[in-house]
Amino acid sequence: MNTVIISIAALIGGLLIALLNARFTASKMKGDSTAVLLSAVFLRQLLNIAYLTAVFLLVRKLELPVLWPLVAAAVGLTVPSVLLSVKLSQSVKTDINNINDENLKGGED
Repeated sequence: MNTVIISIAALIGGLLIALLNARFTASKMKGDSTAVLLSAVFLRQLLNIAYLTAVFLLVRKLELPVLWPLVAAAVGLTVPSVLLSVKLSQSVKTDINNINDENLKGGED
């Protein structure tokens, strides 16, 4: 029972860290600097690793099985990241389509 509760807490914590990462990345994407974006990616990964390490150490300290809380934490971190990536790729695709449309209209004049 304790493993289930810890796993659910790890999942929720992973979701919260992923949402924090998404907001941080979205705020950094407004700038044009590649260095700023790369630093945001680095900090996202640093937060992910720190969270997984904290879950591992906490579960070991409580002397519970490690597998399911770590899987739950990883799923919590991954699912919102995948959704963010899909959303970003759709916005980039829309931008590319808009640029192509503008180029086609410019060639007709």
